[in-house]
Amino acid sequence: MTATIEPDQLLREGIAAARSGDKVKTREIMRQVTEIDPQNQTAWLWWANCAETPEESLDCLRNATAINPNHEATRNALPDALVRVAATCANDRAKGRRLLMEATTLAPRHEMAWLWRAGLADTPE
Repeated sequence: MTATIEPDQLLREGIAAARSGDKVKTREIMRQVTEIDPQNQTAWLWWANCAETPEESLDCLRNATAINPNHEATRNALPDALVRVAATCANDRAKGRRLLMEATTLAPRHEMAWLWRAGLADTPE
């Protein structure tokens, strides 16, 4: 007979792993938590913070946002994540522009998003 681990216990273990600096273990545990409980916003946020790639972090933040669009930490982190992913889109300028447009829509005063967006503009205007 195998014991079932509760999502809350797994979450505590994942947070402990994150606090100890073990990002690999944190990602593994947060992946398990979100498979068991896809609505666990806390797990998505911890996973976003230790994600292996900017895209993975953005995906986690989008999931957290879908759960609670008014969560301040998520709302503040999403534009930065969009800019980080846009910065990796050197070969796909259209994708970069879309991401930066989303970032400036979410955070109209996000200076870095505007600078990157201006750099990807098709016209000087």
